[in-house]
Amino acid sequence: MKIEDLSNLIFDLTNSAIGLNPDDHQAAQIEILQKVIPFDAAWWGWSNFSSGRNHLINTGLFNLPRSYDSAIRAVLHVDPLIKTARNLAIYGRTIDVEKEDLPPEYRKALGAFQIRSILNGHCRLQGDTDFNFFLSLYKRNAGPPFSETDSRTYRMVLRHIEQNLSLSLRAELRSLTPNGGEAAILSEGGAIVRATRGFQERLRAGEIGQNMQALLSDLSFGPS
Repeated sequence: MKIEDLSNLIFDLTNSAIGLNPDDHQAAQIEILQKVIPFDAAWWGWSNFSSGRNHLINTGLFNLPRSYDSAIRAVLHVDPLIKTARNLAIYGRTIDVEKEDLPPEYRKALGAFQIRSILNGHCRLQGDTDFNFFLSLYKRNAGPPFSETDSRTYRMVLRHIEQNLSLSLRAELRSLTPNGGEAAILSEGGAIVRATRGFQERLRAGEIGQNMQALLSDLSFGPS
């Protein structure tokens, strides 16, 4: 990927994050990403690994049915991408479903949605959080699989995708709070995933009580 192409992609992502609401920004980011990596479908969200399980929240879908999310969650325990990379700060890998030695139930889940090639990875979120941002890109049965060039480009742009999604969501969180208020996006277990700038400080100072749920917004990360 040429430096000018990367610069243009970052510019487009930032303009989208600043100018659009989170749902519209997520649609725009797909169009922007497809300019540099050809793909047919995508799945993204936030995840962390605790108590021997991978936990996903606020997942989004592009060109996949709603049933995909539950189908792929059911085989996360045998997902080879999760097992090999969950401790890396930034990661990207391609899988050719036809050629790779995959667990049968994982292969069957992918086959049900005509997925032939995967480009998957994650980057660790900055700040006081244990969550990663993950993004899986897919190609259908027709056409060539993802290339090593696609994988390199993916690793270059992944953190910019995440940062601009966080920018968009933080702006939405801020718009939902009263003047001087703070808000956060939480996992089902109450872990903070993303928050406005002063949320953690006020939480530590005891200004935000555990029962003040009105300040804690669980925003949609896209259709799921």
